Formats: sequence, structure tokens, C-alpha cells
Amino acid sequence: MLLTNGRIHTLDAAGTVVDTLAVRDGRVRFAGRRQDLNVPAGEETLNLGGRAVLPGLVDGHAHLMALARGRLTLDVTGLTAEEEIARRVAETAARTPRGEWIGGRGWDQNLWPGMRFPTRASLDRAAPHHPVALIRVDGHAIWANAAALHAAGISRDTRDPSGGIVVKDAYASRQEAELGALTPGRRADLVVCSDDVFTCPEERIPDIVPLLTLVSGEVVFRREAQPQ
Repeated sequence: MLLTNGRIHTLDAAGTVVDTLAVRDGRVRFAGRRQDLNVPAGEETLNLGGRAVLPGLVDGHAHLMALARGRLTLDVTGLTAEEEIARRVAETAARTPRGEWIGGRGWDQNLWPGMRFPTRASLDRAAPHHPVALIRVDGHAIWANAAALHAAGISRDTRDPSGGIVVKDAYASRQEAELGALTPGRRADLVVCSDDVFTCPEERIPDIVPLLTLVSGEVVFRREAQPQ
């Protein structure tokens, strides 16, 4: 698919804005000027008509109940190593009756050397006699030890839940290298907007709506009636 004649915000480090994007096999293969690209005959082409394009959006919102619960559990926000968090867990285990759950929140592997997701091993060493479950900073992952996995009935044979994954004895890959920008090689997740949020008058921002959404290069939403 070729998207052209638009204001395409790549959100790369330089803040580059281009007029053309080529998508192949679900990934961005070209981001630049239309005249610099040779298009195969029969290529599906979308004339953006000057519309703005942004990488796939993530909304911002608050979870007040989760904030309150987090104040009652172990806070590991901002700690810069897996081992440092394990030490905090060990300290908590030393003053917690054997067998009681240890909960916590706030870990972020992007702050650690290597930026790899953790495994249960460090928590097993820190608290072998306590089930431990630590929620990631965004609330979308749980780091658990063997005791917690056993209590939850999760084993090597457990199937992944719908919309999720149980990582077993492996490191998960970083999604930051796949998403968040429209540069060649990244996944083609993007939104075509009715106006350009970066340049339009502030009072018009609340009226901006999505016109087209691509996920891995596939159209998953297309607004039939486009705002003028």
C-alpha cells in the first residue's frame, strides 16, 4: 500500500514529516518524498488529500483504585536493576509471615542494563517461601515467582490466555523497536487523522477524528463519511 499527499509525522528522533509512506508485508518500507519512490504498477494507493498521519496512538488515563492498592504494596518504581528489586522483595519477605503473598508494582525493564524482561529465578531466590507477584509500571505484565505460579495453577503446559502470553523460561522481546515511529523496518501501525494535531489551531484539536487505521499494514478501520 502507498499512502501519499499527506503530512506524515514519522516521530523519529529528528521529528521528520514526509508526504509518502510505503507499506510492504505489514511494515514501513519507505518514508520520504513521493518523487523519490518508484511505485510498481497496480500498487494500492491512498491519496491522503493533505491529511495528517500519526503512528498508532496510546491513550492516557488514570486508575485511581490501582493507585490506592499500589500504596499498600511494595513500590519498586524507578529501581534500575532486576537484582535491586529482588533485594527489596527479600527484605519484605523477611518481615512477612511464611506463605503470605507479597505484591508490588512499578518495575520497568527499560531502566535495567540490557532492558530484558525478568524471569522468576531472581524472585525464587529472594522469597522461596512466599508467592510474589509484581505488576509492571504500565499494569500490562506480571512478574511472578514459582510459588505464585503454582498457587495460580500455571505450569509449563498452561496455554496462553486470549489476548495475552505466559512467558516460560524465555526473555520477551522489546516492542519499542517495533512501534512508536513510522520509519523503514518498523511495523506499519498508523492512524490517518482528519486534521494535523501538530499544526492546527488549538480550538480545533477536540474535533479531530480518525479516518483510517492500519495495524501491521492491514486496514482495520475506515470512516465512511469523512469530515470536511
